[in-house]
Amino acid sequence: MLARELSDIVFGYGKHGILMPIKPNFDGSGTDESPVLTVGGYFASDQICSDIETEWNSALIDAGMTEADGTVGVFHLATFGGPWCKYGTGAWSIEKRVELIKHLARIVNRSGNHIVSFSVEKSQYQDFVDNTANKPVWGPCFSGCALMAFSFTELTLDQQHLASENVAYAFEKGDRQHELNHAFMEYDANQPGWDNLRSLTFMPKKAALLQAADLIAGKIQEVLMRANDAIHSLDNGLMLTPLNRFKRYYSHDGTTEEIMRHSAMHDCYVANKRHFHTPAHRYLLMIPCRGKFCSREQE
Repeated sequence: MLARELSDIVFGYGKHGILMPIKPNFDGSGTDESPVLTVGGYFASDQICSDIETEWNSALIDAGMTEADGTVGVFHLATFGGPWCKYGTGAWSIEKRVELIKHLARIVNRSGNHIVSFSVEKSQYQDFVDNTANKPVWGPCFSGCALMAFSFTELTLDQQHLASENVAYAFEKGDRQHELNHAFMEYDANQPGWDNLRSLTFMPKKAALLQAADLIAGKIQEVLMRANDAIHSLDNGLMLTPLNRFKRYYSHDGTTEEIMRHSAMHDCYVANKRHFHTPAHRYLLMIPCRGKFCSREQE
């Protein structure tokens, strides 16, 4: 199984640590033309991730999402239920599609698993990056969201007294690897106390752990796109807006609620203009320092 193999590679044979699969989502069709970008995923012990992987694959096989040779298929929210889905889910009843998504959501939204997502309105982020002296640190919008996801994950780990654990951040292979490597190295350079406890790895699209992250990022992105279409802005004046403030835009079929249930276990936010800007010419950067946030003002 990929989860166990990954643990052996990054933590050492027979050793354990925390895995954090992360996926980006731009909009429901998977393109990057939408005004909102979401990076979402989760972190849990490698044992819990192994359970998620096993149950996820079993759920897909039971639902009939298999390859021609009978092996488990690959779930991708953007194509699921559409006529282009190779597994024929477009011909399923709405009830069957909803039930599978809810089942998959319950597999990933479980005790011991912590869901994390960061979303931004891309125009706000770009305005910030164009005017900050730290542009090389933050990089493109995708990298900035990944940095914020790293930061909140580390903050939560510190609060749970898990900062000394081995942690592997996992993204999809080929998924803007250059940007992610740069973002991670910038982050790692500010963490002298990590002592090789953190790693960045890339997994194939077929990895069930990344499919679960795709479901999280995709369903959150759907909520924010509906909100943006309705109110034309996600910014409520706060630095960070919790996702549940947009609960009225959750899916009526209950699939979003299934992912966000037990929200006390999750850190899902929209980063607003105030997160990046302070009045006049000064910028407030949330810079991670040994698992906590340090305010650094740039003139």
